[in-house]
Amino acid sequence: MPPPNFVAVSPDGRYAVVPFNDEGPALLGKTNGGLVLIDLQTMKSTLIAKETSASAWVGIANGTTVRVVDEGKPNTIEVRYRDQTLRYPNASFPTLTPDGQTMFYIDSPDAAIDHKPAEAIGKIYSRDLALDQRKDLHITGIPANVSPDGQYLAYITREDRDGKEAWGLCIVPVQGGEAKWLAQFNPDLPWFFQPKWLDDQTLIFRGYAEGSPEDTDLFTVSLEGQVKQLTADNTISEAYPQAASAGRLVWLAVEGKVMDEARESPMLGLRGKLMIGKVNDSGVLEAEELGYNAIAFTVQGDRLLFVDVDERLERNDLWMVDLSRPGIRAVNLSDDITREVVGLPRAEEAY
Repeated sequence: MPPPNFVAVSPDGRYAVVPFNDEGPALLGKTNGGLVLIDLQTMKSTLIAKETSASAWVGIANGTTVRVVDEGKPNTIEVRYRDQTLRYPNASFPTLTPDGQTMFYIDSPDAAIDHKPAEAIGKIYSRDLALDQRKDLHITGIPANVSPDGQYLAYITREDRDGKEAWGLCIVPVQGGEAKWLAQFNPDLPWFFQPKWLDDQTLIFRGYAEGSPEDTDLFTVSLEGQVKQLTADNTISEAYPQAASAGRLVWLAVEGKVMDEARESPMLGLRGKLMIGKVNDSGVLEAEELGYNAIAFTVQGDRLLFVDVDERLERNDLWMVDLSRPGIRAVNLSDDITREVVGLPRAEEAY
């Protein structure tokens, strides 16, 4: 599951979902005006749910939307599946399969989405949304996300290895079965460093640097457990690394002070520079600035959506960039949403 996910794009890149209120995309702790569905082809926005409590996290897959309702600890998961609204109290850390038919989550009264992994571990379940039936996967940890082909669930777990407590990045078939440990994971990092799939066979994650357990770097790991280190200076503050089209990565470059504050409060919105890059033939991550700041973003293929604050209007705006068209400026989606859906004043252009 992504970190505080304030905007989500469906796996096919067609739709986005975002909580929205009179201050734009609604961040944690603010009451939402409603949950808005955006058709990214027609740019039509639809209010699909009126909300009275804040969404700590949202997701979408094949018409199914899910959000974590921030009504105080413990969290509640709310799912909109077909014409039903399903609510699961005492649950958190949901993630959907690409077809939107199955949800993975932990069912625990002690788990909350603003906890670090070490504070929120629980039994992992899957739920068939069509039948509304729960299945115990007989694993303990925190669900991260499902592979693009829908075959594997990546999750974080804690085990006793060689007489010592160790945290690891693992996978398990979505139907259940034998789990596999892929790599060691740092449980003290805020949840915005949780692993993400780059493709069907590869995950990117923050892990311990070789010989320096206090420092972390970006790594990739294959389903066979082959680990590659992408960064080596221990000073780069990348948050939210996600896969874009053509083997590229998008992430936020965040200043150290902001990163330190976020370590203390994992759900604190991070503001940084949007970066894009690609691992070259030598295994080095080459990067360049996209020219925008953001406090949250998501990317699916060539569609990059991000949230940033308009300091002049003291509100948040939702922007979209087409990564297939270099040089094309970001489009402000908030204007149409506020005018046509929420009925609020238009924002001024910021970029």
